[in-house]
Amino acid sequence: MAVVELKAFSQHLSSAELARALRTKVASEKITFDFSGVESVSEPFLEELFGKLMESMGHTLFNKHVGWSGLDSSKMQLLGEVLSRHDHKR
Repeated sequence: MAVVELKAFSQHLSSAELARALRTKVASEKITFDFSGVESVSEPFLEELFGKLMESMGHTLFNKHVGWSGLDSSKMQLLGEVLSRHDHKR
């Protein structure tokens, strides 16, 4: 399983362009996005990275191959909102 330490890119993740570039790292292997040390994350970043991954992979494959760690409760809540919107687009 690959781990992408997001703080290496920025402590404030807001760029949809960065999320698009990170999304291309996900192929057939399992990957975990580590948010440890990230101070803020925008909804557009989460939409572009996780929402579009879920749309392209489908719910089941997404859940098997994509994970995250190091999220505090407010970032986890925002991610949950993003994923719930895309989960219904299957």
